[in-house]
Amino acid sequence: MKTETLVVNGMHCKSCELLIADSLKDAGVEKVLFEKNRVKVFFEESKIKLQQVKETIRNEGYKVV
Repeated sequence: MKTETLVVNGMHCKSCELLIADSLKDAGVEKVLFEKNRVKVFFEESKIKLQQVKETIRNEGYKVV
């Protein structure tokens, strides 16, 4: 399992976190943790690539730095 921490701009509240978490889990991410505009994702590279994780977050309207 691969772990990456991404800086995500535009997350303002718990609802933002839930939206991102739900989208990532639907895309194949195993676990998502949040901390101060950071999203830590745990995923199997055989199921989803890091670029797809970033694109999923972007598709929800957030900027991945």
